[in-house]
Amino acid sequence: MPSVLIVDDDRMMRILVTRTLVAEGFEVRGAGNAAEARQELRKPGRPVDLVLTDIVMPGGMGNDLATEIRAAHPVLPVLCMTSYTPQDLTAHGIDPKGSRVLRKPFMPAELIRVVREALRS
Repeated sequence: MPSVLIVDDDRMMRILVTRTLVAEGFEVRGAGNAAEARQELRKPGRPVDLVLTDIVMPGGMGNDLATEIRAAHPVLPVLCMTSYTPQDLTAHGIDPKGSRVLRKPFMPAELIRVVREALRS
């Protein structure tokens, strides 16, 4: 069973995504911000197979976290999610290029499909 680390400052979003993925047989860990995500990635035990991170979060942007993860773990897939439009992200100085982006809100079936695609790539 693949292990997914969900990084989102919105607790309810983490709960909804967790419930959806657990129901599909995934093992899920959660983090409320980039610092917690770094801690989760350093924990001993079963490694994470995919990081699913919000792009805009207080205390550290998800796209910066994605860049760090890719540098430290080049084969670990990172999937970003956001409710912002590409234009809004650009206006905030965020360049999501090079990242797979899942647009919020999304349906459970879309989440599962995109997560499975990211794990296969």
